[in-house]
Amino acid sequence: MYKNESDIKFFITESIFKLLENKEIDNITIKEVSELSNISRTTFYNNFNNISDAINYKLNILIDEIYSLYLLNKLRKRSLDYLAKDIINYVDKNRKYFLIIKNQLFFYFKRLLDDFFLNNVSENIKYYKVSGSIINLCIAYLDNNINKKDI
Repeated sequence: MYKNESDIKFFITESIFKLLENKEIDNITIKEVSELSNISRTTFYNNFNNISDAINYKLNILIDEIYSLYLLNKLRKRSLDYLAKDIINYVDKNRKYFLIIKNQLFFYFKRLLDDFFLNNVSENIKYYKVSGSIINLCIAYLDNNINKKDI
């Protein structure tokens, strides 16, 4: 059914986020994820240690993509306004994930994002501007406090 390991990981994390739409993270079991993903528990454990490990995998993909937007804007020497627009478009494209992050995984995501930017952005002041701005921008957008046209 699945062609490779990355397909398996994709479907596992998709299943977890699907379950997170209606359940708290602590109430999700490997059995449920395996059944929804149409895999065995062994296959789950061949790819992840636990549910948190799988969530961490997906969150790191999202963070890597946000960082790519940051680097692209930096390379093009564009202002933070352009970065904000790119991030809002990215959040919009991945809205289902970011709503779950906002509602259930916020502090976990923020810690991963902070750690990632702290280790990858050389100047501390830029790190604080970028990481904090990303979090605030995502929350404001998801709460409908800002409109894409206003950025």
